Amino acid sequence: MIQLICAYGSMGHDDQELPDEIHDLSTPFTDEELHDAAQKLSSKGSTAPGPDGWSYQTWYKTWPMSGDFLVNLANHIFQHPDAMKEPHLSSIIIRLLPKDKFNPQSPDVNHLRPISLTNTSIRIILFAFTTRLLPCLTRIISTLQQAFLPNTSIHRIPHQHPNSTDSGQLH
Repeated sequence: MIQLICAYGSMGHDDQELPDEIHDLSTPFTDEELHDAAQKLSSKGSTAPGPDGWSYQTWYKTWPMSGDFLVNLANHIFQHPDAMKEPHLSSIIIRLLPKDKFNPQSPDVNHLRPISLTNTSIRIILFAFTTRLLPCLTRIISTLQQAFLPNTSIHRIPHQHPNSTDSGQLH
């Protein structure tokens, strides 16, 4: 999205002419914004902590002590995207969890379920950024690709296709 902002700016637009949605994407993260993201994610119930050892609930409950750190981290990453290449930020642990039919004597990959564990700090930051991004997604993404955006339905998309019938069925 930062590239979209830069591309928009390079088309001869200055900051005063940026659409509100794009301008909002370029502002620094606030304490309230990240606190809200931590609260929403922690309200989903218990989750596995990432490699950082923290859960959403830990971030939310310790916000008075940890909030400034997360806000500073979010704004540092936003200003210096290469910071995401740091192993302590971008590390992901992939684990294979056995399904009910898993037999250790004759393991079958079809009876394993992969999960990935990422740092919850990064997940909270990305959730906050996604929340910022949602209002302008319909202007960026083609209507034929919007079926999985919030408040849209896969059932309303086919009738907009040039080869669809009145019933919405493609022919």
